[in-house]
Amino acid sequence: MEVKNLRELLEEYNIEIPMLQRDYAQGRKSQVKIANEFLDAIFNVLYSNENKTLHIDFIYGYEKNKKFLLIDGQQRITTLWLLHFYLYKKSDKLEEIKKWLKNFSYKTRKSSSNFCKNLLNNDFDINKKPSEAIIAMGGEFEKAENLQNDPTIKAMLNMLDLIFERTKEKDINNLISNLDKITFNIFNMGNFNLGEDLYIKMNARGKQLSSYENLKAFIEQNSEISQDRELLTSIDTDWSDYLFDPKNANKFDDRGHNFLHYSTIFFQIQSNSEYSKKLENYINNPNIAIDRFYEPLQNLYNIKLLDKTIQFFHLFKHPKIKDSSFFDETLTYQNICYFYSILFYVKENNEMEKINKDALNDYLRVCKHFIE
Repeated sequence: MEVKNLRELLEEYNIEIPMLQRDYAQGRKSQVKIANEFLDAIFNVLYSNENKTLHIDFIYGYEKNKKFLLIDGQQRITTLWLLHFYLYKKSDKLEEIKKWLKNFSYKTRKSSSNFCKNLLNNDFDINKKPSEAIIAMGGEFEKAENLQNDPTIKAMLNMLDLIFERTKEKDINNLISNLDKITFNIFNMGNFNLGEDLYIKMNARGKQLSSYENLKAFIEQNSEISQDRELLTSIDTDWSDYLFDPKNANKFDDRGHNFLHYSTIFFQIQSNSEYSKKLENYINNPNIAIDRFYEPLQNLYNIKLLDKTIQFFHLFKHPKIKDSSFFDETLTYQNICYFYSILFYVKENNEMEKINKDALNDYLRVCKHFIE
């Protein structure tokens, strides 16, 4: 197998993150521990005056239409690409490597692809925190709402901030001189008659931002929630595990959206808000604009309740809500009652490990009699 560094890889191939891949996740705030561990290993080499090297294992992909599509290694390669970009940008030498940095692109979303191109072509104040400097320039890098909501862009901005903190008052030219010491193996699946079917991951499927992703971004605008790394990790993993079904991957976003939408109605009823007096339109038309109606989703207690509810669905079999396909469509009044019986139960019994299964089954049976 070939051993290459990023420069050699991009000089030989046009690297593309294909539509079947997920968003860039290594830079997410919820993944900061993983990101810092990887950056620790990288900067241990970059800071060294000795002949240290770092090998980051295998990069998998296959050639198609004169492009090399990454199947595994996307996170590591994206972080290395951002690192090269930032160091050369800070040293005012970006033009030297722009020719091959352009050979890397994201196809998971149009907004992610545009952002990568604009990073190479547009200027920002390199002495400021990158996320703040880039967001302050708004539409020069991508539409303002995409800078705030596109998961890949958000993660890239956060990764650039982490790199920014590590390179303050450092000799950038010395760091650059060690970049080529970070290597990996290239495994071309096409050489072994292996195509994408072997590794397909149906997370972000080349769509524009879905309503579910926008609602998640809306949730994270609350500072208490955005700083709760354990909760954010659970949303990224446990929630996705519950909502995702490889046999019906196209239902993922609908399920997530409906779960959050009907939860919002529950919270509005619980708080006896102004919206609780006029819910019929919200019940029958879940696909509405994200406005003040969804403010309960920016309450840390409410999101923790939903997190416990997801745990409940992972742990206990419900006779009606058998899996997340329950949220595929607009909920009937009957199904809303089943869902709310669980939300209320979890609210009153939020310690999942202490739930008595016999008592739970009694509760579910009585609820069923009343609801039916």
